[in-house]
Amino acid sequence: MSKSYQQATPSALSERPRFVSLGAGVQSSAMLLMLDVGELPGPLPEAALFADTGWEPDAVYRQLDYLKRTVKRIPIHHVSAGSIRRQLLSHAAGRARFASPPLYTLAPNGVDKGQLRRQCTREFKIEPMLRWLRDRGYGPKHPVLQLLGITLDECERMSPSRVKWAAVAWPLIDARMTRASCLAWLADHGHPEPPKSACIGCPFRSHFGWSTLTPAEREDAIEVDAAIRRLPKMRASTYLHRDCKPLSEIDLRSPKERGQLSVLDGECGGWCEA
Repeated sequence: MSKSYQQATPSALSERPRFVSLGAGVQSSAMLLMLDVGELPGPLPEAALFADTGWEPDAVYRQLDYLKRTVKRIPIHHVSAGSIRRQLLSHAAGRARFASPPLYTLAPNGVDKGQLRRQCTREFKIEPMLRWLRDRGYGPKHPVLQLLGITLDECERMSPSRVKWAAVAWPLIDARMTRASCLAWLADHGHPEPPKSACIGCPFRSHFGWSTLTPAEREDAIEVDAAIRRLPKMRASTYLHRDCKPLSEIDLRSPKERGQLSVLDGECGGWCEA
């Protein structure tokens, strides 16, 4: 029994209106397309919600446009809490609070490393979706079920919703699908391979993940990384890259650009959404 069904009885959950949490990456794209053509069980979702952080790679927006053209029975809606990039730069300049991304930290001794608590997912992904639902009458008296695109190979990302009226479920887990089987399904049905779904400057990017950005997007990330080195009220230096080095000093070229073979890394799952 999946964790989603621990939040309520299966019959109670089956009666709730369903909504797709869409990140426009591999898993959530495959899930939405499969739901649209009836290849995953359950009632047709009422809508798919794309939480736009305002700092998504162009490839993500192109994939979103493709889904809007291709998905026939499930409407896709944008929700947003503004630009995470703008908020981060404003905070770095001492003008506003910020919902911290999981920035990497380096203590003044140049040795001890750490990482800030991740707040950005809740404020820029989860809360805009919940606000959209509340604005349309959903809530404690009219609960919903949100469908997340997590696959079997990343089941450690599963966790129950903290909001009782917005339970979560994982159709791809129940279908015993992996990221690889999502890619295979997409290819078999003539769909393009979706991009990695994560903000341009997401600290969770791997070395390969940084290389998937366009040159202009890398320059954008380098600019933001330089601006956040000394955040207000912090003694430690902060970085976007896990090596705690300036992005300008790291080779962000793709393996192809460097003449090397590559192996795809995983995606940002859960609410940041695959």
